[in-house]
Amino acid sequence: MNAVQIGRWSVDPSDGTLTSGDDVVRLEPRVMAVLMFLVERRGTLVSHAELLQGVWPDAHVAPGALARAISILRRVLSDDARNPTYIETVPKRGYRFLVPGPAPADAPALTATAGPARSTRRSRLVLAAAALLALVCAGDVDWQALGVASPEHLAPRGISNRGRTENENSIAYYTRAVAIAPQSSEAAAGLATAYAFRADYLPDARRWTTTAIELATRATTLDPGSSSAFKALGTACWKAGQTARAIAAYRRTL
Repeated sequence: MNAVQIGRWSVDPSDGTLTSGDDVVRLEPRVMAVLMFLVERRGTLVSHAELLQGVWPDAHVAPGALARAISILRRVLSDDARNPTYIETVPKRGYRFLVPGPAPADAPALTATAGPARSTRRSRLVLAAAALLALVCAGDVDWQALGVASPEHLAPRGISNRGRTENENSIAYYTRAVAIAPQSSEAAAGLATAYAFRADYLPDARRWTTTAIELATRATTLDPGSSSAFKALGTACWKAGQTARAIAAYRRTL
């Protein structure tokens, strides 16, 4: 597929890049595939099942993989889920790409509604985050040398799982932490706990507890000595009604 213009970005699916002047962001192949699948069906509601079948046709995919891909795309495009310019979420159904058609790479950009100064600041933050993610995934960041804690330990003091709003903030934070540090047991455990509590207020509780158990189990695999990981597993199992497994996990926590 030839390059297409999305906002200020020229998107080249062949090498997975988004380019704007001197700014270049490289997407993971699956994330780029999600973007192009939506772009090709712009203006049309695309269900979760269609996206999963179109992008991961022969693979078993963790429930959070699609949401993670959409989250990455929104960060790169500086999109706002509550007031979207590019990707609209249709609750419980799927996503719709809103830009009314990808123009040739040399066409004028379809700009977002944010002011120029704000857009520039946001874009720079996105590029910095993308560069940091690339370094982390490559294992090239020495957090001690930088004099700061690793990303998963930088949660705001007020972050918690109390109530729907605070828990959704927790999910947003730990989703970013997992994206930045995918091998972090603490990040996976935090996200697992938040998904477990989401079962208290969203439909299809089993979906959230299943995701939570998968994430918490991954956390215990990443760090078998982590009390946070086993506490998250205990919480997820408790919410899922798996009492015996929850007790066993809590014992490991102690």
